[in-house]
Amino acid sequence: MKFVVSASVLLKHLTDVSRIMSAKVNISMLNYATLTVREQMLTLRYTDLTVTIVTSFPLEAIEEEGEVCVPLKLLMESVKGTPDVPLHFEIDAAEGLAKVSFDDGMRQGEWSFNVVGSEEYYEMPEIEEAHATSVDLTTEVVVEGLDKTLFCSAGVNTKNQVNLSAVHMEFTPDGMWFGATDMRRIAKCVYSNVRVEKTSSVTLHSKTAQVIAALLPSTAEALQISFDDRKILFSTPSVQVYSLLSEDRYPSVNEFLEQPVSHEVIVNTRLLLDSVRQLAPFSTPSTMNAQYEFSDSKIELQAYSETYNASATQLIASEYSGEPFKIMLSIPMFSEALAKIPSQEVVLQFDENCTFVIMRPAQAEAEGVDYMIYLASMIL
Repeated sequence: MKFVVSASVLLKHLTDVSRIMSAKVNISMLNYATLTVREQMLTLRYTDLTVTIVTSFPLEAIEEEGEVCVPLKLLMESVKGTPDVPLHFEIDAAEGLAKVSFDDGMRQGEWSFNVVGSEEYYEMPEIEEAHATSVDLTTEVVVEGLDKTLFCSAGVNTKNQVNLSAVHMEFTPDGMWFGATDMRRIAKCVYSNVRVEKTSSVTLHSKTAQVIAALLPSTAEALQISFDDRKILFSTPSVQVYSLLSEDRYPSVNEFLEQPVSHEVIVNTRLLLDSVRQLAPFSTPSTMNAQYEFSDSKIELQAYSETYNASATQLIASEYSGEPFKIMLSIPMFSEALAKIPSQEVVLQFDENCTFVIMRPAQAEAEGVDYMIYLASMIL
């Protein structure tokens, strides 16, 4: 194999496929990625046995095609230390040796490393066409949907047979939606303009969702999602991500979001967010809660720290007329949710007993997009 590739372009794609590489690898072949040179393209493929990333880009020059397995971390660190110049690769698959050289006029370099035959690597995942569902949409929808919901997923699963460390995606004739929950908060983002004929759903592991959100461009590029009962594929012209799906049940969240509400408050999002954040130093570190009292056209925020015997109060304007009521909410969870609200104003909805708040943008971010966040209250 002989080819020339830009150091910066190669580094970007090595970095992309290495996102799923563990710091400590216990299986020797998981130290390697396949490198394929064919038809003026270079393709890299890496798997951690749950997620597989495939990325491709055009080469500057090719003298000889081929495919080998390269030590991913070694190659990435080597390229990271070179200037942004063309790198000349010569790989002898039969001898199991690769040589790389560069010359920018002021500095010359060369290094070599061992490679492994590609037949030793793991097979490419495949979606079973007989049981496959495909949806065409844009990368912008998926990146935005994941960003608006992933923060509500749990760090680890805490319920038997229920996957809380996940993002759920459901496709229906009325639209598609993303959802995530840790059973104290729920985020749901609905896109009514992405429709399919038959209802279907998948549950992504949080790790997969994080990789997808990081790899896919936030601009509106063509994207196809294909999935069967066990695997899912996100495919664009330059990158493909395969992943095993979660086999655990995803909890029903719609019933929480569709509960009747008794109070509705409209307030400036930034004003409320800044006020909530400023209460944090004055709350008890072990709980990080604050009390919110709503009355005519105002909100009174209070926090008290038993640890430091410190307290803080803020009063901000709002749009509300009705009977006064109080609620206790987690400062970190409330502020994180408010930070996701894209509009200038946020609508806060409460039930009669103030056991939860549902947050929605007061102004629609885009046509056909509906976003809501549910947050359970703390004990007053």
